[in-house]
Amino acid sequence: MYLLIEKVYLVIEEEHLLIEKMYFGIESVYFNGQCPIGVG
Repeated sequence: MYLLIEKVYLVIEEEHLLIEKMYFGIESVYFNGQCPIGVG
């Protein structure tokens, strides 16, 4: 049971990192006027 909760937390962390990367990508689009790797 505890391991399951730990796994869920790891998945949430990964999702959070992915969302952060997307936000950084969108920001870099605004700054550079270019499409960053992995977005679009």
